Amino acid sequence: MQRHSRSASSGSPAAPAAPASPRRPRRRAAPFLASVRFLDGSRNVYEVSNAKDVADARRMILEELSNVAAAMIVVRD
Repeated sequence: MQRHSRSASSGSPAAPAAPASPRRPRRRAAPFLASVRFLDGSRNVYEVSNAKDVADARRMILEELSNVAAAMIVVRD
């Protein structure tokens, strides 16, 4: 651990603090949710953020996952 010391040799007042950096906007939530049931009976929920519409989100889920028995896609508000 390092210790920082201040030197009192300069008689000038402290420089004004730099303005705070602008806050980043919150990450936008995924516009679609996909509830997927697999052939073995397990299930999971996925967020799909880069789909154009529900059909595109469904296509992406079916292309990316294997052994899908059913998929339900909803628009997230």
